[in-house]
Amino acid sequence: MLLIIVMIIQGVVSGIGQLPAELAAFETLRSPQVSAWSFLVIVATTLIHVLINALVTPLSHIVLVLIYYDLRIRAEGLDLEMMARRLLEAAPAERAPVMAESAGLRQPAGGWSET
Repeated sequence: MLLIIVMIIQGVVSGIGQLPAELAAFETLRSPQVSAWSFLVIVATTLIHVLINALVTPLSHIVLVLIYYDLRIRAEGLDLEMMARRLLEAAPAERAPVMAESAGLRQPAGGWSET
């Protein structure tokens, strides 16, 4: 759903940015005489299209990357594991091995230390 919203916003921004160039190109090409001015307007319109798309297109890719990392963290339980580690670090040294065993974590190389 979020990706659809971002793509709609991307299309609207791109369309608004390209509208003046499109109108200028339409007016220029509507005239019966084709001149160097017509060619310049077409080139300018194309450059505007490229620049606006280059600025707006990465938004959808950024959203895709964020969705990917969110789903991966949730699927692997990384957020829960990090929370369990923080709780273990804050726990007294005598309770840490019991809590770690129930959480399925291994003892650190340096052992459990009091903080």
